[in-house]
Amino acid sequence: MSPAQFDAGLKAILDHHGFGFQYAVLKKCLELFQHDQDSPWGLEVAELPVETKDASTHIDFVLRTENAMLIAECKRVDPAVSQWGFVRAPFTQKTSQRYQSKRPKVDQVAFDSSAGRLFATPGTISGGASYHIGKEIRTQLKGDGTAKGRGAIDDAIAQILRGRAGFIEYLGTHQRVLAPNAPTVIVPAIFTTAKLVTSDVDLGTANLQDGRLDEVPSTTPDWIWYEYNVPWSMRPRVQLRVDTPDSSLGRLLEVYHARSIAVVSVGGIEDFLRVSADAASSFSSL
Repeated sequence: MSPAQFDAGLKAILDHHGFGFQYAVLKKCLELFQHDQDSPWGLEVAELPVETKDASTHIDFVLRTENAMLIAECKRVDPAVSQWGFVRAPFTQKTSQRYQSKRPKVDQVAFDSSAGRLFATPGTISGGASYHIGKEIRTQLKGDGTAKGRGAIDDAIAQILRGRAGFIEYLGTHQRVLAPNAPTVIVPAIFTTAKLVTSDVDLGTANLQDGRLDEVPSTTPDWIWYEYNVPWSMRPRVQLRVDTPDSSLGRLLEVYHARSIAVVSVGGIEDFLRVSADAASSFSSL
């Protein structure tokens, strides 16, 4: 094998696993942090190993502000499906549900020194309504084989949720990372090479005869919030603090399962870092 072939082989494996994209995103975040007015998010660590329910993973990197931590998953996508499409579900629970919130849903963690353990509080932050359905859109017949194609969104969501659960549990066993009784908002984010496409189409208007929609007008935002109902197997094993419990399924869905994840295209990194820091400061418990 020639030196050129060795070079090409190394490049292919690095591209396939997305290492270049991961560190290019992190470099961009650090450059923005060095200009205080561009981003308040500073680097804590990269490639942090965490484990939850006997499943281990690595968080690509963790950023931190005074009252929040951002855990990042970087996803380079195959050019064949280089657009990610998102729409909102018209119904997620009873419309009369008094606790229903359209704001992004996240967790705030705090180490209770009197109880000697970590608690998590579910709540909302500012940022607008989340999307609920995400699918890859085929843009060309053949990809380059160096990145994830179909299923990339689901893979990224599963990875960031495992990282989120493991990270919160990690904080529970390394409580000195958090100041006693100082709440910290956990913000999960997926950074991707995909172009984001969204639509506010009402899915309930589809034709009942063939299940097809008439038109789906779209926009191309730089970043969005994506709400996902987290199964028990992907939830962190820490106790939730909830001020107003309710026995309805809608309330249980909001408190225990519905969580929002930022999905950020490369063009939206700067705006997202600036906006998300302010959003974390607006945390309000459910």
